[in-house]
Amino acid sequence: MGSEEITRGEAYNMITKAFGTLLPARYVQRDPRALLGRAEAVEVLLMSANLQSPSGIIIRFPFSDVPSISRIYPFIAHAFKLDIIMGYRDGTFRPFSTITRAEMAKIIMKTIEKRYLLKTQR
Repeated sequence: MGSEEITRGEAYNMITKAFGTLLPARYVQRDPRALLGRAEAVEVLLMSANLQSPSGIIIRFPFSDVPSISRIYPFIAHAFKLDIIMGYRDGTFRPFSTITRAEMAKIIMKTIEKRYLLKTQR
Protein backbone atom coordinates (compact mmCIF):
# COMPACT_ATOMS: atom_id res chain seq x y z
CA MET A 1 0.00 0.00 0.00
CA GLY A 2 2.90 2.41 0.68
CA SER A 3 3.84 2.73 -2.98
CA GLU A 4 0.37 3.71 -4.22
CA GLU A 5 0.11 6.95 -6.13
CA ILE A 6 -1.92 9.57 -4.33
CA THR A 7 -4.64 11.82 -5.69
CA ARG A 8 -4.64 15.56 -5.33
CA GLY A 9 -7.65 15.40 -3.02
CA GLU A 10 -6.03 12.83 -0.71
CA ALA A 11 -2.76 14.76 -0.58
CA TYR A 12 -4.49 18.07 0.05
CA ASN A 13 -6.45 16.49 2.92
CA MET A 14 -3.19 15.19 4.43
CA ILE A 15 -1.57 18.63 4.14
CA THR A 16 -4.60 20.46 5.56
CA LYS A 17 -4.68 18.11 8.56
CA ALA A 18 -0.93 18.39 9.14
CA PHE A 19 -0.77 22.19 9.05
CA GLY A 20 -4.32 23.30 9.82
CA THR A 21 -4.37 25.62 6.84
CA LEU A 22 -6.71 25.93 3.92
CA LEU A 23 -5.14 25.72 0.51
CA PRO A 24 -5.37 28.62 -1.95
CA ALA A 25 -8.33 28.36 -4.35
CA ARG A 26 -6.06 27.82 -7.35
CA TYR A 27 -5.13 24.42 -5.92
CA VAL A 28 -8.51 23.41 -4.54
CA GLN A 29 -10.19 24.10 -7.88
CA ARG A 30 -8.04 21.52 -9.65
CA ASP A 31 -9.43 18.01 -10.20
CA PRO A 32 -9.18 16.26 -6.79
CA ARG A 33 -9.25 12.84 -8.48
CA ALA A 34 -6.15 13.55 -10.55
CA LEU A 35 -2.83 12.10 -9.44
CA LEU A 36 -0.49 14.60 -7.78
CA GLY A 37 2.87 15.45 -9.32
CA ARG A 38 6.04 15.68 -7.25
CA ALA A 39 6.64 19.37 -8.01
CA GLU A 40 3.08 20.38 -7.18
CA ALA A 41 3.27 18.41 -3.92
CA VAL A 42 6.38 20.31 -2.87
CA GLU A 43 4.91 23.68 -3.85
CA VAL A 44 1.63 23.16 -1.96
CA LEU A 45 3.42 21.70 1.03
CA LEU A 46 5.83 24.62 1.43
CA MET A 47 3.02 27.15 1.04
CA SER A 48 0.83 25.37 3.60
CA ALA A 49 3.69 25.11 6.09
CA ASN A 50 4.54 28.78 5.51
CA LEU A 51 8.04 27.84 4.38
CA GLN A 52 8.02 29.59 1.03
CA SER A 53 11.41 30.49 -0.31
CA PRO A 54 12.56 34.06 -0.66
CA SER A 55 12.01 35.16 -4.24
CA GLY A 56 14.99 34.81 -6.52
CA ILE A 57 16.56 31.92 -4.62
CA ILE A 58 19.47 30.50 -6.56
CA ILE A 59 21.41 27.59 -5.14
CA ARG A 60 23.28 24.72 -6.70
CA PHE A 61 21.55 21.44 -6.46
CA PRO A 62 21.89 18.17 -8.32
CA PHE A 63 18.60 18.02 -10.22
CA SER A 64 19.34 18.14 -13.93
CA ASP A 65 15.63 18.10 -14.81
CA VAL A 66 14.66 21.30 -12.93
CA PRO A 67 16.06 24.29 -14.84
CA SER A 68 16.67 27.48 -12.85
CA ILE A 69 14.28 29.40 -15.15
CA SER A 70 11.40 27.04 -14.32
CA ARG A 71 8.43 28.31 -12.29
CA ILE A 72 8.89 25.36 -9.92
CA TYR A 73 12.63 25.92 -9.38
CA PRO A 74 12.30 28.12 -6.23
CA PHE A 75 10.09 25.56 -4.50
CA ILE A 76 12.24 22.57 -5.40
CA ALA A 77 15.47 24.41 -4.57
CA HIS A 78 14.17 25.62 -1.22
CA ALA A 79 12.82 22.20 -0.24
CA PHE A 80 16.16 20.67 -1.19
CA LYS A 81 18.04 23.32 0.81
CA LEU A 82 15.82 22.57 3.83
CA ASP A 83 16.51 18.83 3.40
CA ILE A 84 12.82 18.08 2.88
CA ILE A 85 13.28 16.37 -0.48
CA MET A 86 15.88 14.25 -2.18
CA GLY A 87 16.20 13.31 -5.79
CA TYR A 88 17.06 10.09 -7.49
CA ARG A 89 20.51 8.55 -7.84
CA ASP A 90 20.63 9.57 -11.50
CA GLY A 91 20.65 13.27 -10.49
CA THR A 92 17.01 13.98 -11.32
CA PHE A 93 14.00 15.02 -9.27
CA ARG A 94 11.33 13.96 -11.79
CA PRO A 95 9.08 16.91 -10.98
CA PHE A 96 6.21 15.82 -13.19
CA SER A 97 6.13 12.20 -12.09
CA THR A 98 3.34 11.33 -9.70
CA ILE A 99 4.11 11.17 -6.00
CA THR A 100 3.31 8.11 -3.94
CA ARG A 101 1.46 8.02 -0.65
CA ALA A 102 4.69 6.97 1.12
CA GLU A 103 6.68 9.83 -0.45
CA MET A 104 3.95 12.31 0.49
CA ALA A 105 3.89 11.11 4.09
CA LYS A 106 7.68 11.35 4.26
CA ILE A 107 7.90 14.91 2.98
CA ILE A 108 5.03 16.01 5.24
CA MET A 109 6.90 14.60 8.26
CA LYS A 110 10.18 16.20 7.17
CA THR A 111 8.38 19.53 6.67
CA ILE A 112 6.80 19.37 10.14
CA GLU A 113 10.21 18.59 11.61
CA LYS A 114 11.96 21.39 9.70
CA ARG A 115 9.23 23.90 10.59
CA TYR A 116 9.57 23.03 14.27
CA LEU A 117 13.37 23.36 14.15
CA LEU A 118 13.16 26.73 12.41
CA LYS A 119 10.66 28.04 14.98
CA THR A 120 12.81 26.95 17.93
CA GLN A 121 15.90 28.60 16.44
CA ARG A 122 14.28 32.05 16.46
